[in-house]
Amino acid sequence: MNNHFLREGFSSYYVVKREKEHSYEEKILTDQKCRSVLPFEIRRVDHESYYYFNVSGYCSLKQKMGDKQNSIKEYREMYRKLLESIAEVEEYLLPPEGILMESENIFFKDGDQGICFCYLPGRNKDLMQQLMDLTEEFLEMINYEDRSLVEYLYHIHEMVSKGKLPDFAEQDEMLEESEEKILYLKESEDGEVWEYEEEDIPFFRNRPEVKRSGKWYMEIGILAAVSAVLAFMTGYQLYAAYEFGWNAERGKVIVILAAGFIGNLLYLLKKIKIRSTPEKFTTILTEEESIDKIK
Repeated sequence: MNNHFLREGFSSYYVVKREKEHSYEEKILTDQKCRSVLPFEIRRVDHESYYYFNVSGYCSLKQKMGDKQNSIKEYREMYRKLLESIAEVEEYLLPPEGILMESENIFFKDGDQGICFCYLPGRNKDLMQQLMDLTEEFLEMINYEDRSLVEYLYHIHEMVSKGKLPDFAEQDEMLEESEEKILYLKESEDGEVWEYEEEDIPFFRNRPEVKRSGKWYMEIGILAAVSAVLAFMTGYQLYAAYEFGWNAERGKVIVILAAGFIGNLLYLLKKIKIRSTPEKFTTILTEEESIDKIK
């Protein structure tokens, strides 16, 4: 029987097969209440034992963080709570390898400030590998137009892959220093775009390099051609006015052409300043080898 959710009357349970019987971890969890571990009972079904974790009133991390509108602040707070709960489990002398750390079996409760785990005595799965797998789950959930969040999760993944846990005190300092140097979403006719200051953002200094797309070059070429045509036509009308005299009709044409040329030129300069579009950034970060490169 695979892990599954079970509804019994007004109660809900997450059911997991019992790997090891009569372990000292079970005794610790029975004798002392660890706030970060879900309460459970042991039942026998078809000659096998199962943990029934009571999840009534809880929502899973997958439900809570599955909304693509979640921001970097919400993910940072979630990681902070996650590490605080892991630390509490270790305070009870429970090996953290027993924690089930997948987004569907980590739980929150309304009004509660912490995170609760399903803990399996006798389980032995490396904590860092579980954190890496969880971060990769988040990378599949998020909105890739939020570049700061994408880079933050890649940063977490890289740290954990090196056997290090996130240092939130250090990150707070980096983010405070970076906040004034990040230009947030701006609007243009072709949609939302991101723009960053130069390479002086310490928290994101090692971000993946983003290149201009072919679409960007095509747009620049078209705008440059239109600007050249408008400039030529404006110049020709000014020459005609000088040679053959000024009149009201020619004046209107010159004003319209000059306004079109200036507007087009300003938009061209704005496009040149933009580093990349979210579409291109998403393509780069969702290639299969992107995650492999930072392992």
